[in-house]
Amino acid sequence: MNTSEQNQTCHTDGGKCGVGGYCRFCKFSIESQALDWGDRDDEWTDEIKAAHPLNTGFYDTYHLACEMVHNRHGKFALVALVNWLIRKAQEK
Repeated sequence: MNTSEQNQTCHTDGGKCGVGGYCRFCKFSIESQALDWGDRDDEWTDEIKAAHPLNTGFYDTYHLACEMVHNRHGKFALVALVNWLIRKAQEK
């Protein structure tokens, strides 16, 4: 990482995050996307990718999503989370 990258302002809190201008959540996301987790594309893949904060600027919701997923370690718990989110969206 060069000096100009280290001195970029973090987009979430205005501080110097030292990760090429990205906060730790975006760094994690970028690194994760580079790995092959065996995920399969489906009918929602393009919309999910388009909703990434590097595309939208919505880092606060991404931070919340990271926290919600971090607190759940099993697929059952993640499925329950997604089910709950879908139900909440349908209620609106």
